Formats: sequence, C-alpha cells, structure tokens
Amino acid sequence: MSIMDVTMTDRCLVCEKNLWEPIYKVLLRCRSCGFITSNLDISEEELETIYNHNYFHGREYGNYIADKRIIQKNFMSRLNILLKYVNNSQKKSIFEIGSAYGFFLELANNYFKSVSGIDISADAINYIQTNYPWIHANRGEYSDYNIEQRHDIYCLWDTIEHIKRPDIYIDKIARDINADGLIALTTGDIESLNAKIQRNRWRLIHPPTHLHYFSKKTIEILLNRYGFEILYSSYASSYMSLNHIFYITLVVNKKMPQIYEILRKLHITNFSVRVNMHDVMYIIARKKN
Repeated sequence: MSIMDVTMTDRCLVCEKNLWEPIYKVLLRCRSCGFITSNLDISEEELETIYNHNYFHGREYGNYIADKRIIQKNFMSRLNILLKYVNNSQKKSIFEIGSAYGFFLELANNYFKSVSGIDISADAINYIQTNYPWIHANRGEYSDYNIEQRHDIYCLWDTIEHIKRPDIYIDKIARDINADGLIALTTGDIESLNAKIQRNRWRLIHPPTHLHYFSKKTIEILLNRYGFEILYSSYASSYMSLNHIFYITLVVNKKMPQIYEILRKLHITNFSVRVNMHDVMYIIARKKN
C-alpha cells in the first residue's frame, strides 16, 4: 500500500472529472462535485488481508460475534424500513454485498423468498456456511462475481466506503438487478454537521478500511448515473454496545487496554445505548425502467 501522486489520480468515480485537492491526512476532495476519497494505492490482496479474522476480533471490533444481538437489532431496524418499499417480499430475492457473518441475512430469511450474499472475508464466509447452510454465501469481490440469477434487492450496509471501486459495483448492480429492483445502503455523510465540526477527527475517517467518503449529494449523483432514483434518505440511528464503544475508544484509539479490562470486569460493558449522531445516511433507491 502506498500514497499515489496527486497528479496521477484517476478521474472522480462520481462525476468523472479530474479536479482534486488535498484535504485531511491522505484524503483528496473533488473540486467539481465534493466527493472525497483516499489517496491510497491498495491491492485486492491487501484488502483481503485487512478483512481477516482479526478485523472482526480485536482490530476493528472487540468481538463481532459476541455483539450479534446488538448488531441484529440494528439490522432489524433497517429491515423494517426497507420492507415498506417492497411489495410482497415473500416472492422477492435479496442479495447482500459485504455480508460479513450473515447476521442480516439470517433475519431477512424470514421475509424473503431467497437470501444470498458475498464477502471477501474467508473467515466470515466460513462462519455463514457452517452456521447458516441455507444461505447461499460466496467469498470474493462482487465485481468479479457471475450471478446465477438476478435479484430484487441489493444491500450494502456500511460497505460502500470499504470498496475499492464503488462505481463499478453500482454499475454491476444496475445490470444484475430485476426490473424496479431496490438498492439499500448505509454509509457516513462527510457533509454532516458532526463531520464538519470534527473535521479530520471525525470518527469515520480511518483509511485504509474506509477508502471513500460520500455526502447525500454525491451518493445521489452516483446512483443517478446508473439509473437509480432515491426513494428514501435519512440518518440511521444505531444501538451500540458499551463493550464496542469502550473497546474502540480505549483500546483501538487511546491504547489503554487496562482501563477497558477494568470496565469489562465490572460488567459495565454489558449494556447498550441507542444513538443517532446524524452522520450515517440510510439510502433506498429504485432502478428506473
């Protein structure tokens, strides 16, 4: 992984202009549309290394599997909103890009005719295949994946910012989706009030795991480019376990594991809170005929 020369940066994946200016850390901003991306040259092999077992158990999360109950509460909240835009879900198929350990697809299986997904993490896909054999889970990059059938709904929960070329993904979804199909996604809003106040300290700025930073404007431009019309746009609230909050704050950011261990042994980390910092967008868009 290396820093690229600004003058050699590819065209903006949102507006296709080449008008970049440096911003925080290794980030660049498009002077034309405002899209922000990382100035990193990272290979597919390096991405696969990032999202190994340690990403979900120690590096980005304290223990992703242990937080399943909280994670599924968030997914159920998103699913309830999505279902309002789906006619007769029992006849529909849903495909999740960035399916991780299958916690969303396990819930979606109760509402849709078929559920399937893809992730680059071998550890995550192995977990799905072992624990949810009825879910058709694939390991790899969606951009290289030849679908066996078209799907009605494609979901990218906190995923699009991780993808090396999200424009290629959206283009492929537009070709793989059934008529009047839906795309549902969540991602940080770099133009939110919280992001503007925090600037380079904003909690969602952490390349190389987060490579891209959208706003409501730039995500709409990207989706419109490939024939999607936004039906729903809001900020997503989330349940967060105190275990995850303290782990990220004290261990990942502050490098103070001793304090975290004290809180954990006192069982303070066993609780959860619901928060909405109004900086994570929830977007649902329909493919126009």
